[in-house]
Amino acid sequence: MDKDAYRQPSRRPSPEVERPVLRRIGRTGPADYDFAAIKIPDALDDGTLPQPYVDQDVETRIPLWMELPIHVNDKYFVTIDGKQVGDRGIITQEIIDRAEDLSVKIDKKEFAGPDRTYQVSYAVAVFPGGDIFDSKHPFALRIDRTAPGGEGLGEIDFPNDIEDHGLTSERLDELGDVLEGAIPDYFDRMIGDVIQPYLGDDIPVDPIKITAVNIDQFPVARFTRKHLLDAGGKGIVKFYYRVTDRAGNISQRSTETRLRLFLVDEPINLTAPGIAAMHDGSTPGVIVEKEARDGVAVSIPQYTHVAPGDEIILDWAGVRLPPVTVRASDIKPGEPATPLFYIIASYADIQAANEQSRYAAEVMYIVRRGREIMSESTLVVVNLSIPGGPDPDPGTPINENLHAPRVRGKASGQDNNLTPEDSIAGANVFIRTTTTEMPPSVAFAKDDVIQLSWHGSPAGAPYVVREDDIGGDIVIEVDADTIGLGGSGLIEVQYKATRNNEPDPGSNTALSPVQGVRVTLKGDLPGGGKLDVGLFTEANENNAIGYAAANSDGGTPFVMPHYRNKKPGDILFVHFVGNDRLDGSGKIIEGSRFTHTHFVSGNDADTASTVVIPTVHLLEIEYGSAHAYYTASNEYGVVRADDAFVYMDTRHGSNDLPPSVKAFA
Repeated sequence: MDKDAYRQPSRRPSPEVERPVLRRIGRTGPADYDFAAIKIPDALDDGTLPQPYVDQDVETRIPLWMELPIHVNDKYFVTIDGKQVGDRGIITQEIIDRAEDLSVKIDKKEFAGPDRTYQVSYAVAVFPGGDIFDSKHPFALRIDRTAPGGEGLGEIDFPNDIEDHGLTSERLDELGDVLEGAIPDYFDRMIGDVIQPYLGDDIPVDPIKITAVNIDQFPVARFTRKHLLDAGGKGIVKFYYRVTDRAGNISQRSTETRLRLFLVDEPINLTAPGIAAMHDGSTPGVIVEKEARDGVAVSIPQYTHVAPGDEIILDWAGVRLPPVTVRASDIKPGEPATPLFYIIASYADIQAANEQSRYAAEVMYIVRRGREIMSESTLVVVNLSIPGGPDPDPGTPINENLHAPRVRGKASGQDNNLTPEDSIAGANVFIRTTTTEMPPSVAFAKDDVIQLSWHGSPAGAPYVVREDDIGGDIVIEVDADTIGLGGSGLIEVQYKATRNNEPDPGSNTALSPVQGVRVTLKGDLPGGGKLDVGLFTEANENNAIGYAAANSDGGTPFVMPHYRNKKPGDILFVHFVGNDRLDGSGKIIEGSRFTHTHFVSGNDADTASTVVIPTVHLLEIEYGSAHAYYTASNEYGVVRADDAFVYMDTRHGSNDLPPSVKAFA
């Protein structure tokens, strides 16, 4: 734009008309006055106004303008972003004679808005001409009240092994006696920021200044051995930092990184662990199957410089158990012989240490305090040789490699379901001598001893395995007495197989899976397996039911005598049918057929039960005979009574049998 566009009329504007404040006007044509830039003494070289000046009135310095030249009554004023702020100052002769910069303060409220950069300058209004000339060199003043990091600063990042396990003196040696940690990027990171790392209780280390060289890198905090020892050198130590920017804004404290230091008092004198089973049982120096199945308690002795937070790892012949942390209450300085605690080596741990059923185990423990320190070791012999081979599921009491026994009734020939007849005749128990594995292997060895149990009690004498048993089935007989002692119901049948531990003392035992066997004892059946014949109580002296008896009270009663074991819930089933001949050899009369189910209740549990054969069925048999029987069932089975026989003559008015019937009778 042409400079003439800035030219202003020479007349003084009226007071009510707002005057543009920034324009540069020559007196006789385009002027090129080059006013020096305004000065802000408290600002940094990049224009940032630091703390604490950002919340104070801002002092400026305006150089005298000799180019115009300067005259008394000329006026000057400060501008921000092209607009006048504050009052206008007046040039006096004293100011001209002094020839010093003019001091003008800007009210702090002019910078109360959001953080940003303000263009600060000044202008001169000449007197009496009224023309206004502005400096061509505004000062870019940066106002920054925002602390670096925004909502939060990330934690210092140390090597993974140190964060996981702590820092030992040995590891610090490897690092050249200096622990370094990377400081992550953060919000509003700028050149001139100063990062101040700390450790422990606000112990500062060398600060890090962000420069053009490292602005795109992760700054590294350096903690020397002296710094680490000043923080105590042991236990949990905090590491963090703060950031101060060029404006003096200080960030909040960063997220802490906590490291465990092990630079002093490292564990020493780690004596061998003790194994309780070696001293409590009859097999010193040997861990047998039962002891292993119960879990072996390994005592961890106290050691020099033991400290809360130490992690103890039991090593059983190369199998490492999960770490156990030492608590303050575990440490007993006045009782050096008292163990810190016991760690239980489970059956699975002991079994996993070696594929062999018998092996020598070296047992030790490891103290982890930053680095791992191994103890002296204890040597023990492990003998887990059991029938069926290694237990595939040590968490259960049985050896799943063994087959469950199979029980076959001698009378019925049924497997695992013994009838009342079997309970008298006895049963055979079949035991497979191969394992359940695929392919199967030999489960037993010569001289293994098998003890059968029936419903929790030993059944018969122990069976000693012979060499010729291997590969087939071992058969063990169970007599009626044993079956009877177990009672009726679902009976658990199992066997225990024992093997000598040669060359070690003692023996190892394996339990088979349980076989459920359904047993019904004859004595538990209704009536003990025998029911009395039912009774037609209205039959006359000829054992006949006449018309009057058939037609009275809705029919004739059929009584089922009381029987042994009778109780509420038993089910009685009655079946009645007639025949057209007196001797029962004739044709069945279907219309006479009657069935009925009766449930024994408390009313008839201790007495006989009665069912009425309805008249309608009885009258179907005009002249002949009838048979009736009943069954009684309970949870153990069903028993059938023999048939009850009765003559039938329901011809009207006939109460006695004719002579021919009497002759037949």
